[in-house]
Amino acid sequence: MKTSGIRTPRLPKAGTAAAAALTVALLLAVPGATNAAPVDTPALPGWVAGGQIAPGVERMHLRDDSRTMDPKKPRKAPRELTVIRIDPAVASLRIESTTGKAGTAETVRDQLITQERKPFAAINGSYFMLEGRTQDRNLESAQSFGATVRDGELMGAACIDTAKRSSLILQYGVPRIANVSTVMTVAQKGTPGTSFTLDDVNRVPGTPMACQREAEDGVLKDGVRKAVKYTDVHGKPVAVWPDATEFVLFNDSYGIPTPPKGTNTNDSDDPDSAVTGTNVVTADDQDGYEVEVDATGKITNKWDVRGNRTVRKGYRNLQAIGTAEVTWLKSMAAAGATLDIAQTLKDVDLDQAIPLDESVDVIAGGAILMKDGVDKKAPDGCSRLDPATPTEGVTQICRSSRTAVGVDQQGRTLLLTVTGPLAPSDPADKVDGAFFTEVTQALQSLGAMDAINLDGGGSTTLLTRPIAEDTLIRESGVSDSTGERAVFDTVYGGPGGYALPPKTP
Repeated sequence: MKTSGIRTPRLPKAGTAAAAALTVALLLAVPGATNAAPVDTPALPGWVAGGQIAPGVERMHLRDDSRTMDPKKPRKAPRELTVIRIDPAVASLRIESTTGKAGTAETVRDQLITQERKPFAAINGSYFMLEGRTQDRNLESAQSFGATVRDGELMGAACIDTAKRSSLILQYGVPRIANVSTVMTVAQKGTPGTSFTLDDVNRVPGTPMACQREAEDGVLKDGVRKAVKYTDVHGKPVAVWPDATEFVLFNDSYGIPTPPKGTNTNDSDDPDSAVTGTNVVTADDQDGYEVEVDATGKITNKWDVRGNRTVRKGYRNLQAIGTAEVTWLKSMAAAGATLDIAQTLKDVDLDQAIPLDESVDVIAGGAILMKDGVDKKAPDGCSRLDPATPTEGVTQICRSSRTAVGVDQQGRTLLLTVTGPLAPSDPADKVDGAFFTEVTQALQSLGAMDAINLDGGGSTTLLTRPIAEDTLIRESGVSDSTGERAVFDTVYGGPGGYALPPKTP
């Protein structure tokens, strides 16, 4: 799809804060990239044009060997910034997202295998958390942090505080960044009466993670709803907003059996647990109730104990926990009722609905870095670090590997990663990335107008596939990782496009 835009770039001059923050001295070879046409790199020292990956798809690279920018937190390794710039005015290109099994995590590489039109470049997407082991013990279910949509199908509800978890919206293959909200309900179709909130899609009931999905989520303490923190089976701290009364919907994209009670646990009797302790999240320890509904909402199957059910193609499964919720759903099943499952997605910034059709994908992001060319001064989350305690062995999340997406004033999409070296020369080198402000400076140097931070840290992944190649090349990722991390979803640029719908009078 071709788009038009302002064709006059406004790039900072060398010597600005962006240049000072990202000074480099080493040119790096670009594996697999062609050099059929020059790449318009920013007017900053150290940018390396990697040539064209494909017509309209350009690669640029930057390496910073400086270790002394912040004496209090010196970097232990060089850091590398890679940018893929995609111009739909040059060739028929679109930005899309995909996922493997929506109920679990898979690598970016594995998620792209099913794409008929081979992507030219891809990065990891949504923030997510592994929830717990499935019945066969081989898979872990995964939950995205906020609104997630794939081809118009909701995969996750938005946070109440939308500004904390902003979204990347892809509509007709064109990206934009906004705060979004979701409203979902379940009721008996055609019969006035009780309507319940549909709390979420494709996650374990009772345990919304990272943020509140509903006002009742969380433990009431001193008049305020708060999250519960516990350590999961991998020894990783997790924040959960327990809710013992929920409806959660599962669509046929879920890809794994529906979750049984007690999926989230850190009990010491878990054979895979790396820690011991007491399960402090008990909201999902309920038998609950589960039904299957067809495309019209008619209940076609029912089970007195929820979980371990396959969602059939063209059907959806609905789980309930909580006395009132279970009682109502049982009565609906006994009557052979048809349910009205309503789902709406709204752009909070524009105060308008976003159609849930095949033209729309939504990726659950984090902080907005830039909006309308203005640096939003996104906080780095340093409050999670306790300055009174030693930082040895503690992840410095303020400076971390980063994944971001931006859109410049010419309508080009920027896929950006900042990581340590993919193959460090010194095995002792640690992963090293950037503060949000440094990422924003790099995006400003590229003329970005809007930009959003996606999942970083160990999830950061960037793959490319030059037009003459069949193999995806790993361009960047975490330096101390032996392989690519499984993630929730993927953002990619590839061939193809739809015609924009005609404007309404």
